[in-house]
Amino acid sequence: MDRPLRILIIEDSEEDAELLLLALRRAGYELLYERVETPAAMEAALAKQAWDVIVSDYTMPNFSGPAALRQLKESGRDLPFIIVSGNIGEETAVETMRLGAHDYILKGNLTRLAPAIERELREAQIRCRRKQAEEETRLLQSITLAVSEAKDLRSALEVALRKVGEASGWILGQAWVPRSDVALLQCSPAVFICAPGLENFRKWNEGLSFAPGVEIPGYAWSGKKPVWLRDITTGSDSPRAQIAREVGLNRGGNSGPGGR
Repeated sequence: MDRPLRILIIEDSEEDAELLLLALRRAGYELLYERVETPAAMEAALAKQAWDVIVSDYTMPNFSGPAALRQLKESGRDLPFIIVSGNIGEETAVETMRLGAHDYILKGNLTRLAPAIERELREAQIRCRRKQAEEETRLLQSITLAVSEAKDLRSALEVALRKVGEASGWILGQAWVPRSDVALLQCSPAVFICAPGLENFRKWNEGLSFAPGVEIPGYAWSGKKPVWLRDITTGSDSPRAQIAREVGLNRGGNSGPGGR
């Protein structure tokens, strides 16, 4: 990985947690970790940090592996969950896997831990890509149906902008369409706005046209693919960039939706 492995350890024994960490460091992992041993501590850890994997003991005085697994499922997160226990019978292990654990490892055989994590991280990526593809397919079907029912081009563009904007968390989306007389992109009346204070930016764009390779619309047009920028004002001194700064499209997450 090009960043530390973010591992949440549910374990009441600090010594056992250190052994887990040692095994992973020996396998070449750089680690970012936290050890918790209660439901409340697990809830807090899930809220403050995105984790790659959870490794949990099976039985603890104030918690248990199955309880932690249920808590993870209730949170809606899809994370690899591996039980590491010093004494777990085959029937218990099978039941834990049935409940949703991805693997179980005995504390006396920690050499299996790193390969198990590597495998589950790959599987998690596959699940994530599959889920994303399914969501994109549903969105495309929804847009296709809505566009087919639109009365004109502007209505079709606006419904497409709204559905994509709502699904992606945009605060602003506007359509640019090719002019019929010259090779220029012109700002369409179709717009999606989901935040206050953006009307000035929208109005300033009305009537603008861009040649291929000029400004963000022109970049996307000439490259035949989306252009994503964290800050749409970066490296630009144009009046359009200045208006974007004035309405806050260059502040943190607000800039993304306007940067396409």
